Amino acid sequence: ENWDIFECPVCHKPVVVSTYVFDAADDSPEVAIKFPNTLIHRDGVPAEIASAFESAVKTKGIDPAICLLSLRRVLEMICKDKGATGNNLEIKIKNLIDAKVLPDMFNDACWIIRTLGNEAAHADVAKFSDYEAEQVIDFLSIIIEYLYSVPMRITKMKKRLMPHDS
Repeated sequence: ENWDIFECPVCHKPVVVSTYVFDAADDSPEVAIKFPNTLIHRDGVPAEIASAFESAVKTKGIDPAICLLSLRRVLEMICKDKGATGNNLEIKIKNLIDAKVLPDMFNDACWIIRTLGNEAAHADVAKFSDYEAEQVIDFLSIIIEYLYSVPMRITKMKKRLMPHDS
């Protein structure tokens, strides 16, 4: 495992990155930001979704409304990536739930993400709290982990545990 420290070009604070290689023959090392906490494992997450999520999270301390709006955008990106059909986000989410891409338990979390994002976009609410932004970040990180990271990490671990062909 190798550790590197970089300087964030935005806030100039340290970023600690771990690069772990399980097997020298494995050409896909696990790269993870260990500090600050990024809330998601990037394994299996499409780069544009991971980048949009991390960018949205960075705005929380600046403006929770912009953060909520950006997180709603990430949910829209996920729906598009997963092939959801429909002419609005509500229908796309229902499509993913009906197709069992997302389990029913995520329906309410998606509703919260969509509703707060819409309110932020249309200025229906004058002020949003850090708590609301933190909850939406948490819900969306769980959805990203469920759809992308966990399946990839399970596949990698299963591959490591399977006997190697001689």
